Amino acid sequence: LALGHTPRALDRPGSRPESTGWTNRTPPSDMKKWGAFNEAIFAHAIERYGKEEIAKWLWEIWNEASGEFDGTPGQFADLSEQVYLAKERIEKAYGARILMGLTSGGGPISDGWIVQRLKAIGKEHLVDHLSYHNYAGAGDSIEIISRYIEDQRAFLGTLSDRKDYQVGQTEWNCTAMFSTRTDMPWNATMAVKMARIYTDSKLDYSAFFHLVDHAEKKMKPGLFETGDFGLFTRPNEWPAPITHQPIPKPVYNAFVFLNELKGGRRLPLVSSNDPVDGLAVVMPDGSVRIVLTSYDEDIARQPYATDVSVEVKGLPKNAAYVCARLWAADGQYGNSHGEWVRLGKTPISDREANGRIMAASKYGVLEPPEVSRADGKATFNLSLPGPGIRLVELKPE
Repeated sequence: LALGHTPRALDRPGSRPESTGWTNRTPPSDMKKWGAFNEAIFAHAIERYGKEEIAKWLWEIWNEASGEFDGTPGQFADLSEQVYLAKERIEKAYGARILMGLTSGGGPISDGWIVQRLKAIGKEHLVDHLSYHNYAGAGDSIEIISRYIEDQRAFLGTLSDRKDYQVGQTEWNCTAMFSTRTDMPWNATMAVKMARIYTDSKLDYSAFFHLVDHAEKKMKPGLFETGDFGLFTRPNEWPAPITHQPIPKPVYNAFVFLNELKGGRRLPLVSSNDPVDGLAVVMPDGSVRIVLTSYDEDIARQPYATDVSVEVKGLPKNAAYVCARLWAADGQYGNSHGEWVRLGKTPISDREANGRIMAASKYGVLEPPEVSRADGKATFNLSLPGPGIRLVELKPE
């Protein structure tokens, strides 16, 4: 939960722009009242949801403060200090835990403003977590993400000797704000690859940005190609009320597939040929589930297919496994954007077209491949389109 921007009651005269009246990026007029305002938010949350629930929540200060705070570093340090002191008072008064981070994706610059102030007043121990906003894979390579996570841990390590800091990403998607990649099957392959990188990096939490294309902003009407990042298309033509059902974009199927790994124990997955990668788990019932992705940052050479041979090792030697499921999402299956283009880029008001596009958003269910078994290994072959993802499940007979 990001604490910001300035509420109307604490506006400085004339500081709230008419064009974006729902937000004010300038500092509050009274820092003490700002602290009391945040203290009231914490108290309300505890009284409504309980201490145990609130102890799971992650709080941050001001979204992307380095670019979205219209004030001085000193003013930002002032308002941040008040938030941390409010956290401290509430924890003492309620015997509760408020997990307070630094900025919401503000980066080292604005995070540094907070840290400098907290160290000056001896309160740096009040920092519980740190998140960045990471967008990659189009404008820059996805490989930079691991380095960013290492930088986060190093930054937290300068605060104190605490070992229980949490590191996360409160926003992530591809760097494609001015292209159509967010709407295309390519973004599903990117999401699975990113999940692999985050898992390898032992990230504590992450949040895909975001659920639905901004319905509250004045943007170009249309289902797709609005330059937005949602898992679902816009539900309305601004400023009309919500009148249309959002439609899943192709990337939504990445999360449908990844959700099937929930509850499993991770297995090592090593790819011998790029661009194939993925995640694999063994479930409590002994079944093996794998999400494969054909992720290639260069869309100029797509589409193409890669022949994949998957070998699962370490199975009981006398056990026989069969492929029980093969789900597909690519240019042919689960491609709502492709169907919209095929229909002529229909307007959001075309309900008949919307129904066909909605139907096309569903992943495909394909004929499972044959599985060969020998000496505790199970092997099967697939042709994996690029861009494309697959969910495979092997079950013991």
